[in-house]
Amino acid sequence: MALEKRVEVLFEPEKYAYLRWKAKREKTSVGNLIREAVETTYMVNRSAKRKEAVERLLAMEHDLGASWEELKEEMAEERYRQTMKSVDQESLQ
Repeated sequence: MALEKRVEVLFEPEKYAYLRWKAKREKTSVGNLIREAVETTYMVNRSAKRKEAVERLLAMEHDLGASWEELKEEMAEERYRQTMKSVDQESLQ
């Protein structure tokens, strides 16, 4: 993918010197080091953390005290009660 946006980042001299040293050692540019750091810190880890959270949720076992059909029926009844309450309030106005 072509790079399209430019960002200016200011570093303290010691930190920039380290980045230049590291870039030279890895045969890359300082800009590429920063892009890789952003990618691995904010992009990849975020996806990995989301995946891990979903896996933990799916692995949990919960006893909700009712079957899924009973829960759906309770939710539908509550939604109906809320709708009727709203209609009643609107008719009073």
